[in-house]
Amino acid sequence: MSRNQNIGRVGEAIAKNYLIDKGYKIIETGFKSNRWGELDIVCSKNSILVFVEVKTRTSREFGVPESAVTIHKIRALKRTAIYYCKTHPECSKSLRIDVISIILDNNLTNVKYFKHYKNAF
Repeated sequence: MSRNQNIGRVGEAIAKNYLIDKGYKIIETGFKSNRWGELDIVCSKNSILVFVEVKTRTSREFGVPESAVTIHKIRALKRTAIYYCKTHPECSKSLRIDVISIILDNNLTNVKYFKHYKNAF
């Protein structure tokens, strides 16, 4: 596993624990569509199905992590979310896409920055 993959996994675990602490029910992690992309976390709260994109870095050298959520990434997330709902007919009709942005120290042990954008787009 590359360092970037490891950073991503650590960030997703932190985001998942945060969401659980905030009362979200985790439904699935790492849902993949071969055609559209991946949903990092699928969860629900208050009858709303939430798709969460997690962006994690170890510095601000290239900006905050959420800046990596480009228009192309947004389109892919929306398409993957639609595909998820088509393959899961029990999906809630209330949907949203969130972004969680995390900056970790170089040892990947301490969170230096954390931001949760609800209904990001």
